[in-house]
Amino acid sequence: PVEMRNEILASGRLSRLRSAAAIAIDDASHRIRSLYPHPVAIRWRAAEVGLRGLEGYVELLEAAEVLAFYLACMAMVQADAVDGMKVSWVGQISKRLSTGGEKSVGTSMGDWLAIIREVAESKQWKQRLAEAPFPEVLTFISDDPDANDALQRISDARNDQAHGRGPKGAAIAEKFDEVYPDVVYLFSATEFLSEYPLRIIEQTNRDSMRKVTRYTYRDLMGDHPLTPLHEAESSDAELEAGSLYMIGRDGSLHRVRPYITRRECPQCGCMSLMYLDRFNANTGECILKGLDHAHTAKDS
Repeated sequence: PVEMRNEILASGRLSRLRSAAAIAIDDASHRIRSLYPHPVAIRWRAAEVGLRGLEGYVELLEAAEVLAFYLACMAMVQADAVDGMKVSWVGQISKRLSTGGEKSVGTSMGDWLAIIREVAESKQWKQRLAEAPFPEVLTFISDDPDANDALQRISDARNDQAHGRGPKGAAIAEKFDEVYPDVVYLFSATEFLSEYPLRIIEQTNRDSMRKVTRYTYRDLMGDHPLTPLHEAESSDAELEAGSLYMIGRDGSLHRVRPYITRRECPQCGCMSLMYLDRFNANTGECILKGLDHAHTAKDS
């Protein structure tokens, strides 16, 4: 009987695991941690476990800003992929950064919000929606006004915190409770991110006879930085080893560089995903900021 009991328990283990997985997938937090692009997923995990103090409140706002940047980045990559399209706010950012000195004002959540709204309100994009590799980026706030409102309230809170107008003392916990539902709603409203892998190309090998490029890659999805190596083929002759790509709905690869680059963080020594935050026009030096953490790096 003892042996039979162990056999019965062993034979039912897979069914129990399937049941547990089915229950977990109904939890929005589990889906974000497991299925969203890595920089978004890991910042959500940090925000989710944060306390209702100042550090936890800032972590919550930064998680939302990383999500907003990632959505704006998808919009910029998408504009590069479709002939004749552009994001005009990128020019505004470029103009502002290129004239700044050592203490220049960097990019902000307001910039990412402006990009998201620009593409969502664009009549030209509405006419070419079928060509967009990530069409939900163009429609999610117009389809869901509550997501747009949540994004605005989060942006206002982030702006207040950055300029010294944020909550103090006992008011921090109250403000945390006020902002947290908006952040949760925004993350839930962007669940389409789980369908567009963020891919780092490790190595490439062009077969000129077959006109295909064989490459090895890792999909940077979920909140864990270590992901397995895979192999695939592409007709793209210009795949860049070491560069990041977003995968469109049709399986096409869209280069993310220079909006996000992957490099070793000089502060923690870990491989990090970074974006341009500030530019010193006097020295020609870029200040990069981590998406998966708040560390910075310099780039000449």
